[in-house]
Amino acid sequence: MKKTTFFKSLLVTALTLFGSKSFADNYVQITSMDELTTGSYVVVGGTSSNAMSTTQSTTKNPYMEIEAVSIEGDKITNPDASVIWTITKDNDGTFSLSANGQYISSNGSENSAKLIDAIANTAKYNVTINGGKFKFNNIEPNERFLQYNASAKRFACYKSTSNQQDLQLFKLEVIEENTTAVPSITPLSGTYYTEQEVSMTCETADAKIYYTTNGDVPTAESTPYTTPFKVSTTTTIKAIAIADGLKASSVKEVVLTFPIATEVANIAEFMSTATEGDAVYKITGPVTVVYQNGINLYIQDESGSLLVYGDAVGEYKEGDVITGLIGEYGVYQDITQMLPLYAPDAVSGTPAEPVTMNISEITTADVYKYIKLSEAVFKEDATFETGKTTNGVVVSGDKEMTIRNSFRVIDGTFEASKKWDIIGFVSVYQGTPQIYPISITESTLDGVKAATTDDNITIYSSNGKIYVNAIGGEKIELFNITGQKVAEKVAVSGINVLDAVYDITLVKVGSKVVKVVK
Repeated sequence: MKKTTFFKSLLVTALTLFGSKSFADNYVQITSMDELTTGSYVVVGGTSSNAMSTTQSTTKNPYMEIEAVSIEGDKITNPDASVIWTITKDNDGTFSLSANGQYISSNGSENSAKLIDAIANTAKYNVTINGGKFKFNNIEPNERFLQYNASAKRFACYKSTSNQQDLQLFKLEVIEENTTAVPSITPLSGTYYTEQEVSMTCETADAKIYYTTNGDVPTAESTPYTTPFKVSTTTTIKAIAIADGLKASSVKEVVLTFPIATEVANIAEFMSTATEGDAVYKITGPVTVVYQNGINLYIQDESGSLLVYGDAVGEYKEGDVITGLIGEYGVYQDITQMLPLYAPDAVSGTPAEPVTMNISEITTADVYKYIKLSEAVFKEDATFETGKTTNGVVVSGDKEMTIRNSFRVIDGTFEASKKWDIIGFVSVYQGTPQIYPISITESTLDGVKAATTDDNITIYSSNGKIYVNAIGGEKIELFNITGQKVAEKVAVSGINVLDAVYDITLVKVGSKVVKVVK
């Protein structure tokens, strides 16, 4: 593969400043402060493959948009000019990021970022590194950090770092003529929670790789690489490549960090002992998945309930059992939550049942609890819409409680003249409990009996609607009595509402078919 010469790299940097596309081949991940020098870079968010685009959003509070890139090992090959930045190290030791003659700046007190035409303290950063990720701290204001928000998929200068991710930097590879290519090491620098297998390659034919794991600079006298090896403790790996007739490569370095987690037996111990800081916690006991909605994962065990908030977990089914969940302390509205770092594979288990409660019984101590309000009455007609966050209020005597469609899965108007069964989770806002519902069904079904399949999927009709209480992902199909399909949808977890057009409708959920009378 063609390599970028030193002369070409200077030309690439110059072209980048004026917005032209670089013809460089490889941008290689850097993993140490020594490697962070003035040059051309691709900036990638956290553990994602989303690069920071040179395009600023047009929103009121601007941010830098993203562009997906292909990362192969530790390289990005031929990235588009729209993701290439010049990082400049100034004489005072601070850094700036620029493209097309403009600099990334914080936007004052907002969680945003904007492009400015001239360098200023708001566009200068102190930089540190941890676990292979770079933290860019604004000079002004000094409590802002240029980071990646994985939920919103954007780059901006944030005040709170707990829900954001630091940056991976991929630097234009510069190889002098007659020099061996720098070896590649996988996995990349980062934080890991399970044993990793380390492998090395070099693009120069017949090159030999030598490495160290004690921080020393490798030479031809160091350990020769022959086969992959395993690492399970924090290790700095340095490697060089040497080929006959060529100069030795520069040193490639990766740091594999394995945090030592504070073990807690259960959810209650995590809730009572976790504190703000860099500590990592591992819940050693099994926890059951109650519900998952995007980056919200509700879990429980015999000791309590917990919200795991973040995108570092996979997709789970209700009832799945996880053992060995690892995360950090997080907080929202002064209530502890877990920011996930690693979640092992789950085993199937039994879905949890909600605890029936009255709003007069619910306190802030019940936060995250999976509950059911039976025969709840709304203060006034409440209208919820899928995809929108709106509120309703239920009453019991002189007690009121907000029902907030936070998961945006509830749809319909719920009349104050009727009684409703509400299933959801206790949350807390400004010191007051409220409910995040996942289903709302009428308590009295107007004399129409519900039908239940062998899979405990409840189907019933009321007021011209068909209600299907199903597991998310199931296919719901409606047929008339002649067998003609009249409607279908993919179920969300909880109650799904469809129009009852015919007096008799056949409802198929998965492989089960139930007859419903309007």
